Amino acid sequence: MHGSPTAVEQHGAASLRFAENVPFTAAHAVNAMEWARVDRPVAHASGIAWQAVKAGDPLTVLSLEPELYSGTGITPLNPTWPGLKAVPPRVRALSGDSGSMIRTTC
Repeated sequence: MHGSPTAVEQHGAASLRFAENVPFTAAHAVNAMEWARVDRPVAHASGIAWQAVKAGDPLTVLSLEPELYSGTGITPLNPTWPGLKAVPPRVRALSGDSGSMIRTTC
């Protein structure tokens, strides 16, 4: 833990302003099945991220445990990293570490 807890740690990303649940679709599942060795919540978030990228949506994946995404082609940002003051504006963020799929417009 680095000093004071972040807003994500204090309240959870889903409670942040502009947060919405992202439904997990068949297209997301097709991507998620490619990562059999990845925990389901991470595979789901990665599948959602890949579909957003394919659609041309700007996207940033946030994760408190970015190493969980190894092998998915997704490189998440850890919002607790020192020096990361804010998520870049006008991006969407996903977190699948705790099993919740969310998209946050910043």
